[in-house]
Amino acid sequence: MRMTAEKGCNGIVKRLLGENYCRWFEFCETPGEEDFYRISWEDGKVRIQGRNGVSMAAGLNYYLRHFCHVYLGQQTMQNRMPEKPVRPEEPITRKAFSPIRYAYNYCTLSYTMPFWDRNRWQRELDWLALCGVNLVLDFTGIEEVWYQFLSRLGYSEEEIQRWIVGPCYTAWQQMQNMEQFGGPVPRQFFADRAGLARENQQWMISMGMMPVRQGYGGMVPSWHGKKFKDMVVYPQGEWNGLVRPAMLDTESEEYQRYGELFYQIQEQVLGSGSHYYAADVFHEGGIRPKTLTDDAIGEMVLRTMLKHDEKAVWVVQAWRENPTKELLSGIGRVGREHGLILDLSATDNPEWEKSEFEGTPWIYCMLDMYGGRVATHGEPEVLAKEIPKARKNSKHMKGIGFTSEATLHNPIVYDLLFDMAWEKEPLDLEQWLRTWLTSRYGRFVEKAFHAWKRLLDTVYKNPGYSHHGGYTQIFTFRPRMDMDYGEIFNELNSSVIKRPYYDIEKLEEAVFLLAETREELGQEESWQYDMQDLLRQVLNNRACGLALEARDAWREGRISDYREKTEAFFTLFDACEGLMSIRKDTTLGDWLNYAKESGRPYGEETERLFVRDAKMLITTWAGEKTYGSLADYAYRQYDGLLGQYYRPRWEKF
Repeated sequence: MRMTAEKGCNGIVKRLLGENYCRWFEFCETPGEEDFYRISWEDGKVRIQGRNGVSMAAGLNYYLRHFCHVYLGQQTMQNRMPEKPVRPEEPITRKAFSPIRYAYNYCTLSYTMPFWDRNRWQRELDWLALCGVNLVLDFTGIEEVWYQFLSRLGYSEEEIQRWIVGPCYTAWQQMQNMEQFGGPVPRQFFADRAGLARENQQWMISMGMMPVRQGYGGMVPSWHGKKFKDMVVYPQGEWNGLVRPAMLDTESEEYQRYGELFYQIQEQVLGSGSHYYAADVFHEGGIRPKTLTDDAIGEMVLRTMLKHDEKAVWVVQAWRENPTKELLSGIGRVGREHGLILDLSATDNPEWEKSEFEGTPWIYCMLDMYGGRVATHGEPEVLAKEIPKARKNSKHMKGIGFTSEATLHNPIVYDLLFDMAWEKEPLDLEQWLRTWLTSRYGRFVEKAFHAWKRLLDTVYKNPGYSHHGGYTQIFTFRPRMDMDYGEIFNELNSSVIKRPYYDIEKLEEAVFLLAETREELGQEESWQYDMQDLLRQVLNNRACGLALEARDAWREGRISDYREKTEAFFTLFDACEGLMSIRKDTTLGDWLNYAKESGRPYGEETERLFVRDAKMLITTWAGEKTYGSLADYAYRQYDGLLGQYYRPRWEKF
């Protein structure tokens, strides 16, 4: 039986608040041309109407925050409900000024959720629905699609298992960056992941949340040309020392045949219901064939999509040189309404301002947490002011979204981002903060409010250049004798320590002021989360200064001072690891446990394989081949990792 949007919303209430509270609400899906929600009081219940499930869920979130002081966040919850429903004095109707609310980068699914199970995914989907998100990149289960596709082409099971990468690296295979790494993965794992994807996507579609599935850009194994010698296949070189998959000639009959087969199999595996497909040709490199132009590639990739699905929309990441003007021209020859460009880092580096992607519809995105690297930072003021301004100054902006390489950090910017979808004008950030904190902590505490105002003037007043990970997290920095402060950070292996963009003493004042609310708020999960994260940043800031002072003492031969500074540095190091042990999700054990549990049903060998890959991704990335280019790219300040991996490195230095 198909799940209705009303049942979907009741499911959110049941899971996050408790079954008894389902009696408080009446959800009513109501047709309309635009996404909206309406909150009213009918027959002793809170009635929430909306165009679809995510609109109603966004209305539920608004009611809970503003009337019940309840917070249902991505990382934490404060779900103490009042004794009885709070009656709105008059109906509240709000419409979405951003028709599309988008979530995820390819990288997000590998850096954050490569081993999530159904329950963990449902928690995330509930949060996305509450945020009103209606377009979600999801390539879960893509392994089964590739398995069946390559089987139909004549590949053996052994060849396919050798080619498909492990779960930690799926994102980069789908972006045509790599192959043959992190496996071989058992055949049954592919089928089980496809089953998970079907469950997730059926729920999403029933709520009006469309999954963005994988598009076909001509990718084939790098040895495809040797296996089928009569076919035109273009090698694509390497990406960070790893062999890239090859690419078919998109103007060939084989490409059209392969593309049609790929989309048919994907629909058979995952089901129908979505019309969005993501594909990035020449992502971060590749070799453009001399006989193929970008406009020809763009035209044929889109025509192949449309042959399978006449409503298809090609989702393209605006990243580095892509999409080229020529590729956009090829899309335009078919129909610009069938293209959708993600301006990946519009908050810091808005590409749309150049030409609005030649008139192709686009989304204003926030790009954060490169590699999942933690740092307390963000730019709430930019979100509150620039999103409405971009709408007014553009003709083709269709929505907003986040394209962070990882997630589960800096919740203030994600909550604010999606609130801006329902705001026409720039937001009064101070008033928004007051409401946000009251729901997040369950009550308004003046001192906490003033502490957060100071945070907005320091660590959350990011000028943009440090969104790669904020101010340097010194404990995970690769120590060098020539390390020093710098204004920019170009290379992971450089000696540059990013200069803080705020007064670190003022940040400490704000954190200590928030700490003074422990008696009132210390039992709140969100307060504990915030204090842990802020104190981690304070410890890194202080330790950074000590590391440079120790360096100077060594250079100048002040051995006593060197030992004193070094001892103080390691005291802070150990304090940070202890701090990270407070929450389960900031421990190495939690990260590895997801890998263990995912691999366990397939035997000890697969369990060890998944754990190995999970360790490798957040340290060397992919072993020796990427050590010079990507090692520490995805560093984590986990309890267990700090003491077992990073501390010994500093000790040897």
